[in-house]
Parts: sequence; C-alpha cells; structure tokens
Amino acid sequence: MSPCLALRRCVSLLSLSVGAVVLVLLVAEVGLRVFAPGQHVPQREYDEQLGWRGRPELDCQLREKSFTISISQNSSGFRDRERTRDKRPGSMRILCLGDSFTWGWGVEEPAIYTRVLERALEGGDTQIEVANAGVGGYSTDQLLIYLREEALEYSPDLVLYQAARNDIRGNMTTTAEGLYSKPRFVLSDDGVLVAKNCPVPPLSSLGRVKYVVSRKSRFAYFVKHRMHLGRHGVRRPGAGAAAERVPIVSDRADHPFMLFCSLVREMRDECEASGAEFAALLGFRLSEEQMEYWGRECEGVETHFLREYLLDLEETSGQPAFIEDDGHWTEQGHWWVAEYIRLNVLPTADTDPDQSDPRT
Repeated sequence: MSPCLALRRCVSLLSLSVGAVVLVLLVAEVGLRVFAPGQHVPQREYDEQLGWRGRPELDCQLREKSFTISISQNSSGFRDRERTRDKRPGSMRILCLGDSFTWGWGVEEPAIYTRVLERALEGGDTQIEVANAGVGGYSTDQLLIYLREEALEYSPDLVLYQAARNDIRGNMTTTAEGLYSKPRFVLSDDGVLVAKNCPVPPLSSLGRVKYVVSRKSRFAYFVKHRMHLGRHGVRRPGAGAAAERVPIVSDRADHPFMLFCSLVREMRDECEASGAEFAALLGFRLSEEQMEYWGRECEGVETHFLREYLLDLEETSGQPAFIEDDGHWTEQGHWWVAEYIRLNVLPTADTDPDQSDPRT
C-alpha cells in the first residue's frame, strides 16, 4: 500500500470517528431537550465579585436520583419572590443568608424554611417578610461580601446566617467545581480580615469555553454536574461524625476554624453597624475545643445549633429530617427549622401565628 493511500485511509477513519462522536453528542443533546424539557439547566452564572451567583429569571426543573423539583429564581437569582429594596413602613424584614440548604436543595420552593416561616408569621399586627438569599455552594466569605455590597441595602431588621460544615473548608479555597474562582479572606498577624482574589480573576480562555458550552449545551451541563456530584456528594449528618470536626491544632492565624469565626463575627459587626440584629444557625457539631474558641472569639453572637435538634426530632417522630445519602433537609426538616426560628429566634415577634403545620 502506498503512503498516500494509507494516509487517505487514516484521514477517512479519523473523519468517520469524529463524525460518529459528533452524531452521538448531537443525539444526546436533542434527546435531553425532547425527553427532559426544562431539565439540566445551570442555576448559576459567573460573577466577578462573588465568583458566581444564582441565575436570574430562571424557570426549569432539577432532576436528581432521589427527587425532581421545580426551580424559579427571581431577578436577583434567588429562589424567592421579588423583593423591593424599600421596606414597607412599620414592617419587619428578615434576611436569610446561606448555601444550598437555604436555597432549598431537594424541596419545592413553598417548602423551604424561609417560605414556611413567612407563612407562619402571617396575621400578626406587624407585617413580617422573610427573604431568601441562599445560593448553592456559597461559603461564609462570599456571604460576607454579599452582605456588605448588596444585602444591607434591603434594610433588614434581622439577618440569619445558615452555616453548613463545609463552609469551614470552603473559606480556605479560591476555586469551586473546576470552573469558578471565588474570593477568600486571610487573617493578618493582628487578626484583621484581608480580602484576596476579589474581584475574582476572569475566566481563562479554556474556562470561558467550558462556561459557555455548559450554559448552552444541556448534555455538557449534565456531564459536568454528574461529575461534580460524584466527587463532592453531601453525606448524611449521622455518617462520619469525626469528619465534621476540624480540630484546632495550632494558633496559626489562617486556621480554617479561626477564619470561620472571624468571618461570622465580621458579619455580626456589619449588621450591627447598619442597625440590624444578627444570628448564626449552625448545622454541624463543634468539638469541645471549637466550642470554647467560638465562645471566646464570637462572644455576643447569637448562636443556634440545629443538627442535634433535628436529629432528636427525627428520632422521636420517626420522620426523616435529612434526605437519605444526601444530608440536606427534607420538607419536614425545613418545617422544623422554620418552627425553631419562630419559637427560639423570634420569641418576641408581635404576631399571632397559626400553630398548625404551614405546609397544609
């Protein structure tokens, strides 16, 4: 066989292979759009200050192994109704900051604890609105920046910060999901928070291609999302209790838990400076050493621990508070969290709430 003929055959085989791959990808793309309409749509978009934020005006479905939920995000990219910056005279506004728990992973929007709480507080002498500002994947550092730059412009009377255990490690990173960069803070020698990576670096050429493709192609987003879940699946709180605790092993200023405490304290200070109250809702257990450090460094921060509360209710009621093999709150878990806030964080609220299950 002559060299030219061999080359032509190689080119022909390569062309057939590429054509076959393109055909398979095209069939997969069309199949997802036809047989799973409204699904496999990214819920986030790039943001130069925060790394990413919720995608505004989104209306789609999220289908996972154990659930399928409808997603509707407002013009600010939150799973919430539209909120005006101006607050009605005489009303009270509660702003809930958090990650995928507050965003409502695994439950429909009416079942998210923010909506449950707002309904439970209806009918009192004071109109109370509960705004949801949760974004999946956010750590404490991103929420602090959002609080400083935007959230306080909504004049909240009370800010609730919901924290998951992965926030402690997340505050130490500058990347997420292999695509987004994120800001972070470090502690100077005198304990002052110093912002780094803010604004975040622009996407690289390859990163921009991946970003555009994942936003335009349902199949590309499907593959990317599944790969991310496979690497970073959330575990049920009852599993691997030792992994929840990040022991303090030195006095290094950049230690993850020390940084977490400083960020929470800074959130409290920002709220107090604007005239808003602040409370932290921690969804994980602290070791004795961490509890001692928290009490010393975050003295005056109103703190509520939700994990044991939910596990106790789960045991006594026989109803799951956490999604199996996932760790996020179930619909029942969200309702219990809303009830906890109503009874323990807002004991003096001027309301006459309905005591029945707000889901009914």
